[in-house]
Amino acid sequence: MESVARWELLSAWIIGTTGSVAYFTVVYFGFVGPNKESRDSILGYFWGKSGRMTVLKVAWYSLIGGSIAGIFQLAETAFVPVQSFILGATWPSIVGQLLSGRQSGQSGSELAAKKGITVDTASLEAKKTGLNEREAKDLLAELDKLRQGGIPPPV
Repeated sequence: MESVARWELLSAWIIGTTGSVAYFTVVYFGFVGPNKESRDSILGYFWGKSGRMTVLKVAWYSLIGGSIAGIFQLAETAFVPVQSFILGATWPSIVGQLLSGRQSGQSGSELAAKKGITVDTASLEAKKTGLNEREAKDLLAELDKLRQGGIPPPV
C-alpha cells in the first residue's frame, strides 16, 4: 500500500467519522425527522440504562461510520471526500441493504419480483428503440437543412 493510499484511507476514516457525528447531531437537535417521536426512536439506541445519552455509544457509532468509509475507499482509485462523508452519515442503511440483499442469495430481480415489482423489458426496449429512431430522424433532418443552406439552430 502506497503512502498516498494510507493518507487517503486515514482521511476517509476521519471524514466518515465526522459524517456520523454530523448525522447524530442533526437528529439530536431536531433538524431532520418529521416529528419528535421519530427522532426519539432513532436516538433511543443511544440512551443508556439510566436514560442518559452515552458518549461511548455515540463514539462507537461514529467510529464504525468512519471505518466503513475507509473500507469503501479501499476500492477507489481517487479520493472523494464527499463520498466518505455520506458513507459515514448513512452507514446503517447502506450496511442493512448490503446484508439483506447478499444474505438472501437472491438476485436483485428476484427480490423485486417477490415484492411484486416486475420489469417489462420488451416494452422498455421498444420505447428505447422508438426514441433512438426519432432522434436519428431529427438529426438527419437537421443535416439535410444544413446541406441545403439552412441556418443551424442555436445550441
